[in-house]
Amino acid sequence: MTNAKGREAEPKLIKTFLDDINRVNIRRSFRTDWNELKEFFLTEQRKNKLKHMSSFRRWLYTVGWMLKGLFLRLTPFRRLMLVVAVVFFPDLPE
Repeated sequence: MTNAKGREAEPKLIKTFLDDINRVNIRRSFRTDWNELKEFFLTEQRKNKLKHMSSFRRWLYTVGWMLKGLFLRLTPFRRLMLVVAVVFFPDLPE
């Protein structure tokens, strides 16, 4: 896609997101990815703890542990950039 000046136009975020949703079976893809991420990020000890929790609490802990694992796998600079983005994101104009 090129604009009036002949430069490549950046794809629209929402259009790209909607195109992605229409291309794949979201439920199957989400379920597969979710199970793979749980296997990768959760230790056997954490999996045993999850067995004794209610479904909502189990989901909450799983998400928290996986986000923590993802965050810790970032390089220090990327962790810093993520924190800065999260702190200043609400201040962005629409």
